[in-house]
Amino acid sequence: MADQSQQNYSAYQPVTPGYGRRPEIPKKKKGGVWRVIFWLALIVLIGALVALGAIIWSYMQGQKTYDEIALTADVQVQEVTFEQMTVDWDALLAVNPDLVGWIYIPGTVINYPIVQGNDDQYYLYHDFKGSEGYIATFGCIFLSAENDATFADENNVIYGHHLNDGSMFAAIADFGSTDMFNEHRTVYVLTPEGNYELKTMSIVHCGADDPLAQARFESPEAYHEYLQDKYDRSVVVPSGVAPIDDITKSFVFATCDNLASDGRWALFAYVTKSTVPGVVGTDDVDAAGESGQEGTDATAPVTSADANSTDQTSDEGSEGADAEEQGIEAGIENADDAAAIADGARDAVS
Repeated sequence: MADQSQQNYSAYQPVTPGYGRRPEIPKKKKGGVWRVIFWLALIVLIGALVALGAIIWSYMQGQKTYDEIALTADVQVQEVTFEQMTVDWDALLAVNPDLVGWIYIPGTVINYPIVQGNDDQYYLYHDFKGSEGYIATFGCIFLSAENDATFADENNVIYGHHLNDGSMFAAIADFGSTDMFNEHRTVYVLTPEGNYELKTMSIVHCGADDPLAQARFESPEAYHEYLQDKYDRSVVVPSGVAPIDDITKSFVFATCDNLASDGRWALFAYVTKSTVPGVVGTDDVDAAGESGQEGTDATAPVTSADANSTDQTSDEGSEGADAEEQGIEAGIENADDAAAIADGARDAVS
């Protein structure tokens, strides 16, 4: 027994503290949900910064591209006469053979080449050098594919992006302001064939499906009805516009409004002067009319002495005519006499 008791005591183990109590539930770590939100927000922020950086970089690349194009073009549009405005067409055509013109609106940043593609989509996503993607955010200012490349149509539609940095055609949207519209009435379009000076006549804010992009018309009446409609719908009430029936050629400059409604701003202008052969602007017609009027006014008025001289000449002419008539009658009589003499001579011979 003694040995057994000793063995039992030797197997005895002390009781572990807390033995027999309910197990403790592990405490949850504080901030679990907020930590997830924090990391998600951080990821979104980093993504936004990357996207913003890409946009800024693309804008910088676009501006750099068109700065280089301006140097290549050797643009001469300031401090020269309208007739002297020009660009280096050969140098620009070597970069992009789709070039058809150059647009310049004084007092704005609009001073760009105009191209024309096979459709109205390509140059939304490609710049003048043919680049695309992020480095071609600017796209190009381009003439509608429906128009003649030489601007021979009555109505020439030109598109451009409305960029948030104010470049390309962003300024067109600003023409919805009366002050902006009235302070920038002149637009210049240069082409290899010659130059156009334009005067703005309307700024229309419309939907993307508005049928404003019409190049040709069935008759002059249909064309003038089209222009009258755009004049009547202008956001700004224009002044000093030529009579609609006197306009023979117009341009439309269209861009997005950058609103959720996806609308369009369209600036309408007509030709006032032109160096293009066969194209006459409204001011050219007025100048020709004034020149003709001056020629008429320069004619010396008829004086009383001139009138007397004219009457005298008329009387002399009348007297001469009477004398001539008398002479003719006398000649007829003499001819009768001669016939009678001839008859007598024949009778004598016989």
